[in-house]
Amino acid sequence: MLGSPITPHNKARMNAAELDADLWLDRARDLCGHREALVDQLKSLGTQLQTANPDEAASLRPKSHALLRELREAACHVCEAAQQYRDACRNPDAPLAYKDEDYLAKMAHDLDFMGESEALVAAIGTPRRLLRNNPLMLPR
Repeated sequence: MLGSPITPHNKARMNAAELDADLWLDRARDLCGHREALVDQLKSLGTQLQTANPDEAASLRPKSHALLRELREAACHVCEAAQQYRDACRNPDAPLAYKDEDYLAKMAHDLDFMGESEALVAAIGTPRRLLRNNPLMLPR
């Protein structure tokens, strides 16, 4: 026997697994959208910092730190949902497609712009070398 026969019960289980995978994919994509909004906020903050006087820059520093914490948490949520999606569709290599690209691959470098902004580097207070290929912004 090559496999289980397709019975109404087995078909219902397969449909439930597909539904579970679809739900996790939708959740992961929602989380990607949330993370993208945070990246946009960080870019906007970088623009603000470029024209800020020293007092304004100092007042924006806590906001930059809060955004980084939120981005780190959002990245973790994206990764967790992507893993749940992969588990549900039984494909450990399934890409998390978001806006026609593999979002997990994109996350590996999409915060690199921070290291190119003197204002963000100063506000964050992190060495420039730690701001590249570091989607969780963790000290190395």
